[in-house]
Amino acid sequence: MLTRMSCHLFRPATGEGINESPESFYVQRAELSGYLPWTLIALTRTTSLRHRQWVNAWGEPVDLDGLVESALGLLERASLPIAEAMREQRSLTAQAPVHAFTCGGTHMVYALLTAVHAGYAGKDRTRRIQQQTDLMVWRLTADVDLIERFYRAEGRDGSPSLWWFGLDSKLKLLGHAEECLALAARYKMVKSTAAQQTQRQVAKATLRRLINDLERRDLAEARALTGDLYRQLVGDTCHARHGLTLA
Repeated sequence: MLTRMSCHLFRPATGEGINESPESFYVQRAELSGYLPWTLIALTRTTSLRHRQWVNAWGEPVDLDGLVESALGLLERASLPIAEAMREQRSLTAQAPVHAFTCGGTHMVYALLTAVHAGYAGKDRTRRIQQQTDLMVWRLTADVDLIERFYRAEGRDGSPSLWWFGLDSKLKLLGHAEECLALAARYKMVKSTAAQQTQRQVAKATLRRLINDLERRDLAEARALTGDLYRQLVGDTCHARHGLTLA
């Protein structure tokens, strides 16, 4: 499997609230370790539906289409609190389980978009991935609001590190989300309302401001705080620039 260090929208983050069952145990563990999205991207881009089933080196049967289905089901369950808040048009009051996924679940959305575009659409995955991208658009505002409230509450002691963590949290969310939405738009995989298109444009403008602000800062300050923060800022900036140039 492909590996990558896990990165969360908030620090600290947990996986509380994700239900485990025998059929989803490995899928959940792979996602929370950061493996699953990259594995789906690599395998669905290089493996045709005709060759979706095989036996691995440990003698275990593998069904790539079934893995895609399990991954989408996991994302849907982990996103339920956000979906409910969106339906009720209310602010998020706490992290949802999906926030503990790699980069807030955005890697999983990108992986599933890649899978559906590669032909792993199943019976209803096009409709379900539309729902997930609708959630992603809504999160452009809802998650940023939650992030700002979180760091505003945490920042009462005046810690300078919180400014950096807050900036990176917003950069991570908006940059990764734009990657997902740009990919979906490029291949005409989902439909967007006029309101959603406006919301995306506003988020892109905010993202550009965050990048410009970051470029005026001395990253040595972030590196002095923690090496992980520095690496996250570099990686999240790359994701953001990729998203802005992908559409």
